[in-house]
Amino acid sequence: MAERNWKILRSLLPAGWRQTAWQSGAVCRLRGFPSLDVLLRVLMLHVAQGYSLRETVVRAME
Repeated sequence: MAERNWKILRSLLPAGWRQTAWQSGAVCRLRGFPSLDVLLRVLMLHVAQGYSLRETVVRAME
């Protein structure tokens, strides 16, 4: 279910969003995240749910 939801959400992002994130400087490094997609998912989990950073990490690892 989560993967399906992510695909739907990702389809709403503009074409080339990854490249734009790098070029604009919004992302300079991934700091241990395997991809920009994973970083975005974790940030969205943190912001949308209002979790603390610690709780976000725990939930992201589930």
